[in-house]
Amino acid sequence: MPGVIGAKIKKARTELGLSQAAFAGALGFSSEFISLLEADKRAPSLSTLNKIAAYLKKDVSSFLEEKEGAFNILLRGATLKGPGGEGLDAASRSF
Repeated sequence: MPGVIGAKIKKARTELGLSQAAFAGALGFSSEFISLLEADKRAPSLSTLNKIAAYLKKDVSSFLEEKEGAFNILLRGATLKGPGGEGLDAASRSF
């Protein structure tokens, strides 16, 4: 899940209008640590993620879930046509 947790932490922090320094100070972390988390150069422990989620009034799972991309949603269950008009299964990518 590269890039997911850090980006979600940063998004939640910036939505509250908090700087990294203010956010870090409120949680008892260094701003460097928050910077590393948001850049996905450090992975938060479960207790750290719990602390961050509680401060941001979010469920821990909201930082772990990935949304399915629009392209995948459109292709899910779709039948594509090959050059000869035969049906191609988009889910198995057997084209």
